[in-house]
Amino acid sequence: FRSISNHFYKNVAAIFIIFDLTNAGSFNNVKYWLNEAKEKSDCTNIIIIGTKNDLVDLRIVSQFQINNFIKDNNLSYYETNGSTDYIKYI
Repeated sequence: FRSISNHFYKNVAAIFIIFDLTNAGSFNNVKYWLNEAKEKSDCTNIIIIGTKNDLVDLRIVSQFQINNFIKDNNLSYYETNGSTDYIKYI
């Protein structure tokens, strides 16, 4: 997938980077995708989305980790899940 992704960065209005709140590896990959997006696109509207926020007992990625990353990179962040219509802007 990474080898064909260059095409998807051209002429975009926004880039969404989505990760799983119950998987630390998923969150760790956000940095890779953020760097990739910044290298290959001139889009400045990059939004990070954490999924599975309904699985509170299984959550691995802390709000503290997310807030630091978002603040350090000047990004917008939302949390959501596939079970409800809930979307939370942080």
